[in-house]
Amino acid sequence: ILPVEVTLTLNRGCETLGVAVTVTNTVTRHRLRVHLPTGIATDVNYAGQPYDVVTRTKVSQYNDDKTHPNTDFVGIDAPDGKSGFAVFNRGLYEYEHMTDADDGTLAITLLRAVHRITGGFEGETTMDQGWITPGGECLGVQHYELALYPYAGNHENAGVAALSQQFMSMPHTACQCVDRNKFSGGRPFVQAPGMPGVFTRELEHAGIVVPRNLTLFRVLDESVPDAMILSAFKGAEAMDGTQILRFYNSTSSPVDFSLKFFRRLVLAQETDLTEKPVRDLAVSGGNTVVLHAAPKQILTLRVKIKGSL
Repeated sequence: ILPVEVTLTLNRGCETLGVAVTVTNTVTRHRLRVHLPTGIATDVNYAGQPYDVVTRTKVSQYNDDKTHPNTDFVGIDAPDGKSGFAVFNRGLYEYEHMTDADDGTLAITLLRAVHRITGGFEGETTMDQGWITPGGECLGVQHYELALYPYAGNHENAGVAALSQQFMSMPHTACQCVDRNKFSGGRPFVQAPGMPGVFTRELEHAGIVVPRNLTLFRVLDESVPDAMILSAFKGAEAMDGTQILRFYNSTSSPVDFSLKFFRRLVLAQETDLTEKPVRDLAVSGGNTVVLHAAPKQILTLRVKIKGSL
């Protein structure tokens, strides 16, 4: 007996159906998959990969080449381009577009219970059996999260790649101490609620209120926001106060778009992946840059916004 608990969640206003699976694995040397019959008869599937969305056929030229990798989602489009179905996942990298079914079944691997990494067959000596990995049996309670997304049109105009990033990147929250003076400045020790005036200082930006609709930057062109996928927003490796934004074009078509920042730009450059400058970017209105991305191109920008973030 392998206890499996499945919880379906449909949130108000959400376009996806959440699927949470909890498995109490008591069995060794097996594979557990979830099969999703989509009802779409097609031989073509697509999947998220690092900086790309790749297209594959379910029938491979190699006999043993049935399963494929994905980083965050897999799906299929109807041949007429009017509908499709995608599966988002967190950390479930193996899928198969089933060849023995004509209903477009997608199989997502939840776990592979294996006792060794490579080499050997039953009956061989221990030395021939490769690396023994008892932890690879994945015994005990395991949790998995997926989301199902039926959509109209094809996966590009439905923004599947962009929505998968929203599923992968959950909101993060931060909490502050109830005592605003504690840990707000000065020496980080010899402090207690009984000594509120010791080793503290006023908060420098206590009076600043950030509007709810403020965003650091936005894509101005309404037709392309789902085509360009933001994969990184971080401080530059040079630690010089500049920020790095990295996008990739998830489609097979060129994209022209603009980025508008919430404050004036004092620096705007295109760089390579090592963050070395390639060219300076023209800035219009003090805070907007116009960009062009070739099909499947990775685009890295280095910017400096006036003032502090």
